[in-house]
Amino acid sequence: MIAGRDEDLAFFRKAMSGVDPLHERSRDAKALHRGASSGPAPKQRPARSVAPPAPQSAAIPDGPPIHGPVLHVRPGLQRQVVRKLKRGGFAVEGSLDLHGLDKTGAGKALERFLHDCVLDGCRCVLVIHGKGNRSAGGHGVLKPYTVNWLKQHASVLGFCSTQPRDGGTGSVYVLLRSPARSWR
Repeated sequence: MIAGRDEDLAFFRKAMSGVDPLHERSRDAKALHRGASSGPAPKQRPARSVAPPAPQSAAIPDGPPIHGPVLHVRPGLQRQVVRKLKRGGFAVEGSLDLHGLDKTGAGKALERFLHDCVLDGCRCVLVIHGKGNRSAGGHGVLKPYTVNWLKQHASVLGFCSTQPRDGGTGSVYVLLRSPARSWR
């Protein structure tokens, strides 16, 4: 059996005869190994302002009122992240209840809340807009506005209706882009 190990070692050494160990490679070869280009290092992009823009419009999107669950994600968000958000798998690091506010007050409160959450490095927050069970017409008045504002907000990566334990279709989990945290 020992002979088998010697043969395997000899075969391995022969197969690796033209390969340099990583510590002996040049800087360019190391860069290629990591998947980077062999050219000069890319310039760092200037840091963006951390103050998110104000909602562009308080108009309700065209169409009927929103009764059921909502889901909106920015392109490029990984499927497993979306699944985790929909399951309520992220720890909620802040919440805002919009009950009792009119659309102007709700818009300002939401903007202020999201701005503070981004500065604090929050990943996932809860926004309660209500179901509208007690409002005229039986649909949430603030829900379409909230959906519209969140879609426009630069720091929002995605949002979806919450699990029943957190309010169901009367609230949303909001996943934020945060410069202060890693997303892994």
